[in-house]
Amino acid sequence: MLGAYSSHSPYSTIGAERELLQMMAYEPALLIAALGMYWVTKSFHVSAIVSYSHPLIAVLPGIFISVLFILTIKLRKSPFDLSTSHHAHQELVRA
Repeated sequence: MLGAYSSHSPYSTIGAERELLQMMAYEPALLIAALGMYWVTKSFHVSAIVSYSHPLIAVLPGIFISVLFILTIKLRKSPFDLSTSHHAHQELVRA
């Protein structure tokens, strides 16, 4: 993203802006997921989280669903592949 902003191409700037917008959308949800796991296990250590007595999916189902949604963004599945798609040209021509 920083490399796209440093170039002088309008296409890379639009892609970087889209990527930044996606990051601002999913980062708070990842923070909430980490805090939810801490709230349940009282630890940030992976060994404590893995060895918790109950499955965290059963304890935190909403956080599990939000992490699944975040994975679609991180893996660039449709419709979240906008920053790498070829729609920037149409957007610039239209403007």
